[in-house]
Amino acid sequence: PLKNQMSLGKRLAVKSSRKMVRKYATLRIGCSESAREFLYGDEGKVVCFPIDYRMYREPCGDCYQKYGLDPNKRYFLFSGRLTSVKNVSFIIDVFKDLPDECVLMVMGYGPEEENLKKQVKDNGQRNVLFFDKKTPVKELLSVSQAMLLPSLHEGIPFISVQAQACGVKCLLS
Repeated sequence: PLKNQMSLGKRLAVKSSRKMVRKYATLRIGCSESAREFLYGDEGKVVCFPIDYRMYREPCGDCYQKYGLDPNKRYFLFSGRLTSVKNVSFIIDVFKDLPDECVLMVMGYGPEEENLKKQVKDNGQRNVLFFDKKTPVKELLSVSQAMLLPSLHEGIPFISVQAQACGVKCLLS
């Protein structure tokens, strides 16, 4: 997040953390240039996610049947922690205006889960499905047209790397 988007408490915590890192860290690593710069300024290195692409290349042949999905519909996936910063309520609202052939699959858990389920129910939406966090993400990705991540702020989420390994388009904010 930008400095002006953080509360005073968070700015103080970040400043304190940076001092401790400068004093005690022997290795400074970020998952992206922006994360490295945020944490360490001009110091440190970027290390990319290690991923075995082979495990994401095999399609899930029975996923439609396994999850009761209609192969004639188009599925879009959000996977992550269900918090306000992930902005899932925004994509639920977007899908409210889309035809029922476009289905949003929401996979995850968190403090916003019940609010999001209530939003879907109150909207009368039939094109939003919720999946348990234990559902193998590879299987849902194999039926997805795109991965949707409308976060208000975030680094590089690992799920976007997994989606790309599956050949799934990613729409990230």
